[in-house]
Amino acid sequence: MQEGSGDATSAADLALPRPPGLPPQFDRIVSGYVFHGFDTPSKLALIDRLMARIVPGGLLVIGDIAFATGGELARARTLWRERWDEEEWYWVRDELLPLLAARYGRVDYEQVSFCGGVVVLTR
Repeated sequence: MQEGSGDATSAADLALPRPPGLPPQFDRIVSGYVFHGFDTPSKLALIDRLMARIVPGGLLVIGDIAFATGGELARARTLWRERWDEEEWYWVRDELLPLLAARYGRVDYEQVSFCGGVVVLTR
């Protein structure tokens, strides 16, 4: 927030440490359409950082572009080839959920559309 601007918005780079002034812990963190900008190792590192900021029993909720299987992702790439962004890393439930489950135990996932999914991790 710019001083004296009256604007309550601010920006922060998720790849950098937590900006000063934010509380040290949260009950819930919700992310919408952010994680597809990160490759898998970066996704996992960011999730680790966010989970460390959630109180016990709290939630990390991630809604993003997501496909149930690699085959569904390939189908979408073919279907939308003129608009496909090769510089983004879309979630594939069958690939990423086992990695998350190995780190955090229970992982809830719901495929809400052909290309959208919601991941819920409980600390």
